Amino acid sequence: MAHLPGRIKPDISMYPVLRDQGKYYKWDDNFVRLTQAFGFGKALDDTYNPDEFTQPKEHAALAQAMAFLYAVLEIKVKTDEGRAIIHAHAENMDVRGIFRDLRRHAQNSMHATFLEGKLLSKISNATIVGWSGTYLSFINKYVDTVLEYNDHASEPLLTAQVKSMLEKAVASVPGLNQVKVDGEYHAVLNNRPSLDYSQYLIMLKNKAQVLDEERSGRRTTRGINLHEFDSSDTSICDEIMEYAVNLAGRPGNISAKMNKETWSSLSPEGQKTWDQLSDKDKARILTYARNRGSPSKAPSEQRSVNFTDLSPDPDTVDTTPDPEPSIDEGQPDASHDVDSSSEEIAINQAISQARRDAHPGDPRKMLSSPNPTPTGTRTANIAMRYVEPEESPLSGGMSSDPSDDEDESPLLMFGSEMWASTESDGDSDF
Repeated sequence: MAHLPGRIKPDISMYPVLRDQGKYYKWDDNFVRLTQAFGFGKALDDTYNPDEFTQPKEHAALAQAMAFLYAVLEIKVKTDEGRAIIHAHAENMDVRGIFRDLRRHAQNSMHATFLEGKLLSKISNATIVGWSGTYLSFINKYVDTVLEYNDHASEPLLTAQVKSMLEKAVASVPGLNQVKVDGEYHAVLNNRPSLDYSQYLIMLKNKAQVLDEERSGRRTTRGINLHEFDSSDTSICDEIMEYAVNLAGRPGNISAKMNKETWSSLSPEGQKTWDQLSDKDKARILTYARNRGSPSKAPSEQRSVNFTDLSPDPDTVDTTPDPEPSIDEGQPDASHDVDSSSEEIAINQAISQARRDAHPGDPRKMLSSPNPTPTGTRTANIAMRYVEPEESPLSGGMSSDPSDDEDESPLLMFGSEMWASTESDGDSDF
């Protein structure tokens, strides 16, 4: 099958499939444009009929194009009514007749009437409020919907009607609404008619492009204030760090923002409501949520400590001061033994005092036990000295030299009482 030089090579797989009758007009447009790109546009033109005898080559090429397009329709049309129309023209493969019947059905069927009402409702109720795309994309979408309605409506919309409804649709955006205001102002000032639909549409699209660029710049550009200072001056750094720590530690200082995951989980209505709140209200809500979820506030996390007072009973402690020992000159010195005992007592008293002063949660309070002390026991520091007996008639003339009276036992003084030692060598082992 011949095709014109420079055209795309015909390929059935490139043609769209018609499964929904409501999308017929879009499918029709795509089918016609692709057929023209393949060089078979004249096959759909009712005015082109080359004579079989005077134009045999053209007539043969047209027959081949008709056969090719009929095969495309047989494969790509899936609607019930469309299949019936194609089979009715199967004998002569009249592609032109098939398209006439398909278009007539699209305009007169109940589905077409329903679709017409749906499109008209979309056009009349359209508004840019809540549109997530650019302003220009909204305008283009609106124009495409109007064209789709006019394609299969028995009474297409007038340009004046379309302009009025488009002005209403974009009135919530001050910049786009200003196009209408400026047009009417200049018309009155210059005594000229108002802008027609085509003029208004051109000016509206230009303004939408400007606003879209400004919105895009605000979303992507961030400003940073830079301050240069001497790095050798550490006082400034210390002040900045102190301020940052203080600011972060304030209870009410919480960012009025949420992370991306939480924000994405909200519904569109919830996101819109959140944006309408002030930063202070947002901070209060997030602070409450943070404090409510804090484990330190949960009643189930409270702990109790069993406290045991290890202080000794005042009634069982002897508060009478011990008598100070006295050591006579020239007698054996027992100060070394006394100092060692005093050191041990002082250490034990310091440990006991530390346990009494410890925090109730200290492990030593909970796990340790006091050293057992027998009730009523007294501890006394005793000093010992040797006492020489004085001469008396009862001694039988005792000499002052101890070597002369080895058989006599020396006397030991303990406190105020005197006891006779059983040791004969004069040494005492303690």
